[in-house]
Amino acid sequence: MDLEKRKQSELAYRFLNAYLERSGDYHGLLLLTCYLTYRTLVRAKVEAIRSGQSHVPPKEQATAYQSFQDYLELAVQYNQGRPLHLIITHGLSGSGKTTLTQRLIEQLGAIRIRSDVERKRLFGLKAEDNGRAKIQKDIYNEDASQRTYSKLVELADHALEGGYPVIIDAACLKAEQRARFQTLASIKRIPYTILEFSFSEATLRHRIKNRTHGASDADLTVLEYQMAAVQKLGPDETHHAIRVDEERMLDISELAKQIESRRLFVAN
Repeated sequence: MDLEKRKQSELAYRFLNAYLERSGDYHGLLLLTCYLTYRTLVRAKVEAIRSGQSHVPPKEQATAYQSFQDYLELAVQYNQGRPLHLIITHGLSGSGKTTLTQRLIEQLGAIRIRSDVERKRLFGLKAEDNGRAKIQKDIYNEDASQRTYSKLVELADHALEGGYPVIIDAACLKAEQRARFQTLASIKRIPYTILEFSFSEATLRHRIKNRTHGASDADLTVLEYQMAAVQKLGPDETHHAIRVDEERMLDISELAKQIESRRLFVAN
């Protein structure tokens, strides 16, 4: 709220997403608008009182009154609702999904949910824990993947119910995985977009070999497995897709506008 009052909405969503990623408290989004409104109105009341106090210099009274109006306007904005949208990524490890979606959440005012983080959380691991020794075992077997995608759908549902557009940062290599999100968007009657990441094998290999360790445990072995397992978008998916590739310079503002322009198209 303090950041948005100061016209720093990009920082506000960077902060909110960092908190949610660390805490996993996506259920709290159901109440966040209520608390934002409450805190905004408390600040508005304080500024209104100060603007009318006789011992306060006239210049400070005027500043307090303007701040009072700004807080009221912000409270109204919180209760007007945001345009909802469910956006997923589709691409191999190393294609830049996490880097790009980090910039998008700030542009779109969205909530991002990362499969790498939520998969580890399901198994009691921290995002920064190294799970490479467990590739294709335990947290990376088929059952674990099913549980992970079920969790992603559940958390997306909570965030959407809280009134926030959602970005799912996950490989979504299989049609059945993507279909679950498309079904959720269809049920909620909201737009659905697939960001399709397409990069050359050489580029992906170079990026994975040179990446610093983060939440992702993907290495070249994982990349090979993904390339063999990936299922391309079907005819009923392509009209929801926006292609992100290495052949054109990416302008994040233009991409955000392209995504926002699809808000009139409800998933089916």
